[in-house]
Amino acid sequence: MKKHIYILAIFLFGFSLYAQEKFNGTLFFKLDDSYIKESKTKPNKFLLKDKNEDEEFYFKGVEVLNDLRPKEILCLKDFVRDSKYYNKNKKNKLNNAELVNFFSNATVYLVRKKNDRTEFIKVNPIVEIYD
Repeated sequence: MKKHIYILAIFLFGFSLYAQEKFNGTLFFKLDDSYIKESKTKPNKFLLKDKNEDEEFYFKGVEVLNDLRPKEILCLKDFVRDSKYYNKNKKNKLNNAELVNFFSNATVYLVRKKNDRTEFIKVNPIVEIYD
């Protein structure tokens, strides 16, 4: 039986004690299905194309806004892969613990065009571990 363990609380508490990098700003990432896409079976679950065998990092949508004015919209793939959160030489390429720790200290929005409007989806980072 596959058990799903949500360990966001553990990461928030445990890894925040060891965090070397504190970022309390707001980040906007383009949601264009090239690197991150919404799950077809679970609404408001946004999956990365890079994933590990025994655990999965994703964003959970919590709120949709339409009236924000970001200074810059980033590419999530470039952000993740050009940082300490990704190692292409390892079997498990994503460092999910560091990734969830970083995004837990930020306000994150995914930005997409829908029906000629721009949606800003506020999300929280989640790591799901499989047994």
